[in-house]
Amino acid sequence: GCMENDHKLATEELGRLRELTDNYAVPKNACMAYRKMLEQLGQFAQNTIVHIHKEDKVLFPGALKAQAALREGS
Repeated sequence: GCMENDHKLATEELGRLRELTDNYAVPKNACMAYRKMLEQLGQFAQNTIVHIHKEDKVLFPGALKAQAALREGS
């Protein structure tokens, strides 16, 4: 469905971001703002992956199960 496509696209984009930042590696000469930006990007990516996992593995299957139960009860 639509959400699955969004999740696939987001995962691909996060992978590209990780690739472009060399897995959020901080260059030796980076200023504090750049260091903080990389740290926050890494946290954002991790939080997004956890969010996607929870939706894909818990929320969506639970909603489909509840929907099926409602249909059977009708």
